[in-house]
Amino acid sequence: MAVGLTRRPQCHIQYGMKMTMHIDEELLDRVIKANGFESKTDAVKGALREMDRRFRWKEFIKQGSSSNPAN
Repeated sequence: MAVGLTRRPQCHIQYGMKMTMHIDEELLDRVIKANGFESKTDAVKGALREMDRRFRWKEFIKQGSSSNPAN
């Protein structure tokens, strides 16, 4: 069965986008082992989620302190 231009491969639907990244293999292996990830993809997703969580937390704190009348 030929894949037409309007049909996307299943992996792109499930995972978002496929890309090439240059990542330090030793660092990635340490992150996988330390955090119990099952794959490199899971480790990258976990790292991105953690960075996003930290950013959102900082923004939350910043908003809270700017609305505090004591500041």
